Amino acid sequence: MRYSLEKIEKDLKQDKFVRCHKSFLVNLSYVENIKSNTIVLECGEEIPVSRYRHKEVKEKFLRFIGDSIC
Repeated sequence: MRYSLEKIEKDLKQDKFVRCHKSFLVNLSYVENIKSNTIVLECGEEIPVSRYRHKEVKEKFLRFIGDSIC
């Protein structure tokens, strides 16, 4: 099957996944840290974050962390 990343993004849980770059969707459960232009996963892999999406990614991550603590 062929799907666009936009279609997949709409089908996934909006509170658990974030589109950080035109080519990447990230599950926030596996994010360890967010730097200025990258997301660091628990395995150590770094995923790029576009300048355009950085604010949204950071806000979603902080909201996700807050929800998982409470």
